[in-house]
Amino acid sequence: MLALGLVSAGTPPAIAGCYDRDDAGQQTRFRVSGGVVEDIKTGLIWQRCTFGTRWDDKSGCVGEIAAVSLDEALAAEADGWRVPSGPQLETIVDVDCGSPVVDRAVFDDISPDEEGHAKYWTTTPMGMLDLYWNFDFTDGQADANSRGIQLAVRFVRAKR
Repeated sequence: MLALGLVSAGTPPAIAGCYDRDDAGQQTRFRVSGGVVEDIKTGLIWQRCTFGTRWDDKSGCVGEIAAVSLDEALAAEADGWRVPSGPQLETIVDVDCGSPVVDRAVFDDISPDEEGHAKYWTTTPMGMLDLYWNFDFTDGQADANSRGIQLAVRFVRAKR
């Protein structure tokens, strides 16, 4: 497990075109409750913090984001939380948010690595090779990597 960096707390201002917004500019797509986020559009429940960090009601996501292999990510699945499929992870990507491609008021812990990427694992294989899709939350681009590469993880579960 490789640490990607410390996460600092703070909620940046919202971006006008980012996700669904009401007339006052507030996002209406996600119902946020502490460290979990319900996506009203898909019904999925997301952990607000990237694996390795934890939610603190006063500070937001705190700790160090852990970069892990896909096998390590799968081994960390627990209590219904799992690594998302490619189509599931792609649902929270919105390039209208700028960079990162998520609303920082909802997912406040996107932290680029030393190469400027914030790639997150999915369980969706790419073709017949042992490659799996990931999404870079700095620009929204999809890519594929072998399961041993160390990337970040945002866990998801179905609505209970």
